[in-house]
Amino acid sequence: MKMKSISKYFISTLGCLSLLISLNAQEVETKASDSIMVQEKYGLRLGVDLSKVTRSFLETDYMGFEINGDYRLLKRLYVAGDGPRPEQSNENEICEFVRSIATNVDWDCEVKTLFQDQNLGCRLAVSQAIAWFFENEPEGIILEDDCLPSQSFFQFCQELLEEFRYDKQVGAICGFYSNELDYKPSASYFFSRYLRVWGWAGWRRSLEGYDSNLKNQMEKNNTWKINVFNRTDVLPIKYFQKAFEAVANGEIDTWDTQLQYLLWQKKQRVVVSSKNLIQNIGWTGAHAQTKDHNHELPTSEIEFPLTSPKIVERDVKADKEIELKSYQITKLSYLKSQLRKLVP
Repeated sequence: MKMKSISKYFISTLGCLSLLISLNAQEVETKASDSIMVQEKYGLRLGVDLSKVTRSFLETDYMGFEINGDYRLLKRLYVAGDGPRPEQSNENEICEFVRSIATNVDWDCEVKTLFQDQNLGCRLAVSQAIAWFFENEPEGIILEDDCLPSQSFFQFCQELLEEFRYDKQVGAICGFYSNELDYKPSASYFFSRYLRVWGWAGWRRSLEGYDSNLKNQMEKNNTWKINVFNRTDVLPIKYFQKAFEAVANGEIDTWDTQLQYLLWQKKQRVVVSSKNLIQNIGWTGAHAQTKDHNHELPTSEIEFPLTSPKIVERDVKADKEIELKSYQITKLSYLKSQLRKLVP
């Protein structure tokens, strides 16, 4: 098995394992006054690919699997993984194999793990892992297994975690911006109403009020429409109403839709990189079964020092591009969805 330590990050698909990698962007200490003292800054490196893992596991002479990367070393690394699916052969062995790799760090680091014995599925396994992380840390960076970050992603998150640490109007920091070629904001980042969890960072407050059972959240508080949308946002409202109902009814096994709902209920914005810092390659295995327009987008490196938007308001043009190109919220797509309802 070939393993390297170079200045490149490689985070690929773990398929059925639904591995979540959480890390601190900074080590902080919470005092009685609820103030936070920054002690030291650090980052992450880690990555695996299920197809390569499987071949490396089954073929002793295969040299295609590798973990590589190098960044400012961290003090604590949190690694969480779902359990094997009972109907899938060899997943127990593959899970054990991957877990041994994910926890085999070569720097002075405390590794904490949350490995499930049984398969919980995306909704419970990932949400429980993130909750576990924030029970132990006040802030940090979260990467799922199919997200390949650029090098500057970590410093980007690290600096903005500090910048917005006490700004309760900000709920998350995101490195995935799928519309860099369509619209480039003038500053290093912009404010958005949309949460893209393919490489993100947050604080303990980000998860305050979270419930993976979206039906519970919707019954308690359902003001998201008036909190972040206006009367002209007819199609986005219909789009997300349908998504929320599908998750609440158990039609979709996921965890991130609930977090988007929560941020809107709390009227919190998302800070998004003006350059795409994340490439998602999870369109095989237990992930999405087909590649779509958001997968395998090229990444860029953001320049430092970071520049801030002149106006502390959401970038309406950037959000419109996200709606049209990423979510594909258009009149035509809405008409097609209505027509499908008429076809038995």
